[in-house]
Amino acid sequence: MAAPAPKSYRCRCEECHPLPPIEGLAAPQAGGTEVGAIGRVAAAVQRLLDSRKQATD
Repeated sequence: MAAPAPKSYRCRCEECHPLPPIEGLAAPQAGGTEVGAIGRVAAAVQRLLDSRKQATD
């Protein structure tokens, strides 16, 4: 009885084969960005403060 030959292995990790960009989504922002809910809240507060500063000028 003969054993079947093993299939060749192809690496599918993101380092070897990066995923193509998804159309319609922006590229990730470069460095220094906070991640998570706190980062989103901080960004919203900063935008609010900036808009209030411009309104008073």
